[in-house]
Parts: sequence; C-alpha cells; structure tokens
Amino acid sequence: MIELIAAKYTQALRQALSPQELTQAMEALESLCALYSYPDFADLINSPNYPDSLKQEILEHFLEEKEGKLHHLICLLVLHKRLNLLPLIYNALKAQAQREENIYQGYLYSDKELSLEQVQQLAGRVSAHFNISLKLKALHQDKEGVRLVIPDLEVEIAFYKENYFNQLRQHIMQAV
Repeated sequence: MIELIAAKYTQALRQALSPQELTQAMEALESLCALYSYPDFADLINSPNYPDSLKQEILEHFLEEKEGKLHHLICLLVLHKRLNLLPLIYNALKAQAQREENIYQGYLYSDKELSLEQVQQLAGRVSAHFNISLKLKALHQDKEGVRLVIPDLEVEIAFYKENYFNQLRQHIMQAV
C-alpha cells in the first residue's frame, strides 16, 4: 500500500518537473535519502515526540534551493505525515530514469570474495545477453553458491551447491 502512495507522488513529481529540474531534484533527494540510513535520523523522522516543523526544517536545511517544487513536496509530505516515503519516492524516480536509459542495477550474492574484474566480466556477459547496461554490486552471503538478482527486470539466477546435489540425488533415485 505504501508503495502505491509513493508511486503517486513519484508520478506527480515527474509530471511537474522538466528533465533538467528532475535531474537536479534527484541529486537533492539522493542527499536527503542518505540521511535515512542513520538510525538516529530515522528515529527523529518517525517519532511523534518531535514537531513536524522541526522535521521539515531539518530536511530543508539540506536542500540547496529553499523554494521550489521539491520544497513543496517536503511541505506536502510533512502535512500528511508521510516523510518516510521520501526514500521510496527517490528509489522509484531512480528506477524509472534507469529504465529510460536502459541501465539496470543488479546484485551478485556469493559466499566468496569476487574480484572487481570477475564482477565486471559477469556484468558484461549478462548485459550482452539481455541487451542492457548493467551495474553489478557484489554482496556477501553465507549460503554456498552464487545468486544474481536484477530486481527491475524480475530476473534471478542462482546456482547453489546444496540444490545441485539434491537434484543429482533425485535424478539417481529416479534412474534406479
């Protein structure tokens, strides 16, 4: 439900801003959304103990342009007590911009450390296969194997040692 509300704000922002203004707004939103990664800031934004005017003042402090459509967006979010939507709005704007440019973000999960060269090589192969530009981010996981996820394309490719042996056992059992 919250994603639908964020999508409405995202759509309104895209319609209200020119492409150049949208690029500037996305840069400003990126810096604002970076604040949400700090637990103290997130607690302040979600806390009913702090007045909305203080929350708005803090967010506007990080905006370069104090007047404008982004300022009005923050005022609107404060008014409706939806400041927690700001990262969702930014992520939706970023995803739409990347889709328009045919650039996608992918995540490569592995139990072993992969070199930058290996990650780039895999990104190149997957990019060629899907005819896209792919940015891969390598992440560590505890499960033995490799998993590639591209959320915007709804693609997930996984090779796990455990699954391979389970399938091999099944195949042998069926053959006997």
